[in-house]
Amino acid sequence: MMNVLHVINTLSGAGAQMNVARLATHANRARVEPHLAYCGQWPLETELERCAVPLLRLDENPCRVRSMATPRIIARLVAYIRKHRIQLVHTHLFNAHVWGASAARLVGVKVLEHVHDHRYSDRKALEDFGLPRTHHYDQAPLLARLSDHVVVLTTQNRDHVIHRLGVDASKISLILNGLPQRAALPTSDERSRLRESLGIPADAFVVLGVGRLAAEKNFKTLVAAAAQARARVPKLRVLILGQGPEREALQRQIDAASLGSLVTLAGQRADALAHYDCADVFLQPSYFELHSLAMLEAMQAGLPVVVSRGVGANDDMIAHARTGFLIEPNDIGHWAEMIATLFEQPGLRAAVGRQGKTYLDSSCDIRHVCDRFENLYETLCAN
Repeated sequence: MMNVLHVINTLSGAGAQMNVARLATHANRARVEPHLAYCGQWPLETELERCAVPLLRLDENPCRVRSMATPRIIARLVAYIRKHRIQLVHTHLFNAHVWGASAARLVGVKVLEHVHDHRYSDRKALEDFGLPRTHHYDQAPLLARLSDHVVVLTTQNRDHVIHRLGVDASKISLILNGLPQRAALPTSDERSRLRESLGIPADAFVVLGVGRLAAEKNFKTLVAAAAQARARVPKLRVLILGQGPEREALQRQIDAASLGSLVTLAGQRADALAHYDCADVFLQPSYFELHSLAMLEAMQAGLPVVVSRGVGANDDMIAHARTGFLIEPNDIGHWAEMIATLFEQPGLRAAVGRQGKTYLDSSCDIRHVCDRFENLYETLCAN
C-alpha cells in the first residue's frame, strides 16, 4: 500500500477543495492510504474524519505562500512525511505546490503537481479580460521543475506545459475531475415539492447559474441574456448561486433592467443540489474555467448545459447539440436565443440533458478517476 499526502491551501469547499476531498474519501484503501494537509478549520473536515482520512492542519488560519508561515509549514510537512513514511506528495493549487514540493524534495520523495488554477494559462489573455495579475504565478515555470509528473484538466494547459515550459509529454497527464454516482433523479412529484420548498413557482422555466460572482464567470452576460429572452419566455426565472466581488455590480445591472422579479442572486447555498433538481437549464458563460464542477453537477442532474466555447475543458466534453451547447462567451443574443429555444423545445431539452448525463456518468465517475490516479501513483513510486 502507498502512503500519499495531498497538500492543499484550505478545505473551504470550493471546486478544487471538493475534488481533493473526493479523491481522498473514494481512494481504494487496498492500494492507497490517503493523508491530507491544509490550513484553517473547515466543516469539510467532518466528512474526511468520518472516512478515516488522516489530517494534518498546517496552520490554524489560512496562509499565503508569501508569508512568515511558509518556513514553518514546510517544516511541519517534512516532519509528517518522515513520520508517516509518505511515498508521494500530491499537491493542489499554487501555494500548496510551493509548500508540498519543497518539503518533498527536502525528504527525497516524489511530487505529483495537480493543476486546478490558472498558473499555466496565458497571462496576457487573463489580463485582457480584466482579471488581476497573480504575480506569484510568474514563478510557476521554475517550480514545475520540482515535479516528477504534472496532471492538468484541459488540453490548453497540457499544450502550455509542453510547448512553453518544455516539459516532456510523457510527464504530463490529463485527468478530469470526478463525481460520486448519485441516486436516481427526483420524480415529478418530488421535483414539485422541492420547488415549493424553495419558493419557485411550479410553472416557472428555471435557468440556473452556479459559481463565484467574479469577472471571469461573466454572469453579466447571463443577466443581459435574461433581459432579451423574457419576451419569449413569460415564466422565466433565473437563479444564480454563489458569492463574490461582482455581487453588487450584478445587482445594479438587475435593478437597472427591472429584472428583480426574474433574476435572483441566491448566494452560497448548502442546498445547491436541490436547485439543480428544480432547474430546467444550466448556463455558464465563463471567460475562464478549467473543468467546472458546477457544470458536471448540472449534467449529472440531467440538465442541458449551455457553456462557453473555447474555454477550459468545455470543448473536450461537450458535443454541441448532443451532450450540451457551446456558445461564444460575449454573444448575448445567442445566449438569449438558446434560453428561448430550450423553453420552446422541451424534447430537445430532455434529449440533450439525457445524453449529457450518460456521458458524465461514464467519463467522470470518481471511482474511475481515483483508479487513474492510483495507477499513476504506482508508476511514479516504482521509478
